[in-house]
Amino acid sequence: TYHFDVEASALATALDIFVSIFIAPLFTSSCAAREVKAVDSENSKNLTSNSRRLYQLIKSTAKADYAFAHFGTGNLETLATAPDAAGIDVRAALLDFHAKYYSANLMRMCLVSPLPLDDMAAMLHDAHVPLIANHNAPLPVFDSAAASRVSADSCLTDRLAAASPLPFADPPSGPHWYTMVPVSEERSMVFLFALPGLRHAYSTKPLALITHILGHEGSGSLLSALRAPGWATELSAYTYLEHWEFTVLAVKVMLTPAGLDSTDAIAAAVFHMLRLVAAAPDAVLAALYAEHAAMAEINFTFREKSSPRSTAKSLAVALHTYAPEHILVGPYLHSPAGLNVGLLRNVVLPCLVPELARVYVVAHATASSASLTERWYGTKYGRVELSSEQRALFNGTDSLPALCSTLALPELNPYIPDSFDILPGCDGVRPGSDDPLAPPVPLKLIDDATGRVFYIRDTVYAQPKVLGSVTLYSHE
Repeated sequence: TYHFDVEASALATALDIFVSIFIAPLFTSSCAAREVKAVDSENSKNLTSNSRRLYQLIKSTAKADYAFAHFGTGNLETLATAPDAAGIDVRAALLDFHAKYYSANLMRMCLVSPLPLDDMAAMLHDAHVPLIANHNAPLPVFDSAAASRVSADSCLTDRLAAASPLPFADPPSGPHWYTMVPVSEERSMVFLFALPGLRHAYSTKPLALITHILGHEGSGSLLSALRAPGWATELSAYTYLEHWEFTVLAVKVMLTPAGLDSTDAIAAAVFHMLRLVAAAPDAVLAALYAEHAAMAEINFTFREKSSPRSTAKSLAVALHTYAPEHILVGPYLHSPAGLNVGLLRNVVLPCLVPELARVYVVAHATASSASLTERWYGTKYGRVELSSEQRALFNGTDSLPALCSTLALPELNPYIPDSFDILPGCDGVRPGSDDPLAPPVPLKLIDDATGRVFYIRDTVYAQPKVLGSVTLYSHE
């Protein structure tokens, strides 16, 4: 992504300079050499990041012949030393790469300014945007055959079920268990599940339902069950990777020292929760999906404005994924038809099983089992062979930990609003000041042994939102 921001009065000049980068880049040898050093410096900074190290470890342990397994960024070795030894002209390679991929049909551009639309369109024409070469280049993907299958004009469920070029070569006898030694202090478990590409399913968002259930924090949730014995402090479920050919779902659990000694029981709980989702009636899952869709609509309707730069960046990215009419609403959009049960049952849930899972335990305490070294980051890691007893535990064929009996799907939320009228209320007490802009003083609603509660009504933005702040004091 290339982006910039300037004063509106300088936009035309800046745009002309910006577009020239794509029409006639110089790629001088000296500039290329400096950029190699800049990339190497950026990579050196990343070497101390636990998340970067884990990401590269995931890539390095993927299918060796799959492009996803390659080094994720670059360094002096890959961009200078190795090419020189192989007799490769780096500048010539850059020019070839630019000619192959920097094609107008693969580019998306978004311009945000306070100027009239006609004026901005004229600026784009004057900046010679139409002169950017269009080679009708194919979409750069890891697997072109898979991408074409996923984007075929056929039943969504059928075409996703047919496209299964996943990034991992693991046999279906998992979970496949890894340990990783971090740089900075961290204790965590990361569960990864690879699925077919779901980008085209943005209007149905089946994974939104899964992450909603797994990331729930109320009664019966994974987090509440793992917190009860003091094993976890945080839990999050999210889409970790999303490409045209594959998607990766992640569940991350931040562990306590006691949790690090209970990883088998934690894994059993995660897999048991997924079995509860699979066993739930369609009507229950559809109701939870509808609840999530309602909150997404509310968040979209009353979202706060972002900066012009952030808006331009996010919309330019959205143009690669969403239909034109969904550019703004795409991340929040849920199908009016409700949950696509077929997609969930036939494509998503069959992938969310222990046999296809990858588990990464990240902690300094795993150093004794970390006999391997990842090439690019030098990360110490290990692969753990699980016993038949562990596999039986994770598959639910052995007796489950007691905490699994507390797990349940979330109850429906009775507090999701369907009316957004701003009700009359107290505006607070105006201070004794002649300044009309002086803010009102909050009202003190409670002041006793339990604490103090203050309230003030917003009279400026008139949005149906509540901002709460709680401060706790301890004598210890």
